[in-house]
Amino acid sequence: MNIQADQDVSRGVKSLNGYYGLGHLAPNTIVFGDVEDGDNLEQFCEGVMYAYRQHKNVLVVRDDTRRRRKTLDDETGEPETLSSQPPTSARTSHSSLWRKLARSGSANSKQIDVWWGRKNTNASLSLALGFMLQNSQEWFGSNLSLRTLVSSEEERQGVIEALSDLIERARIRADHSVYVRNDNELAFDAIRRFSYDADLVFLGIRPPAPDEDCASYAGYFSGLL
Repeated sequence: MNIQADQDVSRGVKSLNGYYGLGHLAPNTIVFGDVEDGDNLEQFCEGVMYAYRQHKNVLVVRDDTRRRRKTLDDETGEPETLSSQPPTSARTSHSSLWRKLARSGSANSKQIDVWWGRKNTNASLSLALGFMLQNSQEWFGSNLSLRTLVSSEEERQGVIEALSDLIERARIRADHSVYVRNDNELAFDAIRRFSYDADLVFLGIRPPAPDEDCASYAGYFSGLL
């Protein structure tokens, strides 16, 4: 195993893209831990944008354990232990990130939600990753759901058929749900509401525009984090 450490996310991604692989075999997916320091958000987004423009799949793994613990600490004034697993950080290795993700399921918490905005083509990758977890030892038998939002009841039936067709073509075990969001409700607020009890949620990330700069993309990304 060859480990390369770098304090700069963007430079680290470029090194990984340039040197990791075996002959003509090269990875097509780069996994990031989410950024915790707002001062480094633009640097983080520069790495994400570079990976995308190198035609890589980009996964950003966010572990809410510390955020939930901090919320409870603030409410009770006392430290609260929520999990025996160490929290995921941006410095964790890719394989370790995946192991932590797989271990987080339990016998009583096995719900995987995949949200599809219907504008981009990333639902297939999210479903494939959900299916892989669904067949892992720790998450075996978990429920995989493909979900999306619509603005009206009239739009709902046609979208139900589209989701059913996508699942059938993917040949995976999954159910689907189409939700009508409230008037003036932001999409991410509706997703939080409908996936409140989910143990793992896949959300699509908007790709950067061809001429978009890091500051602009970081502004979009801060809304996700």
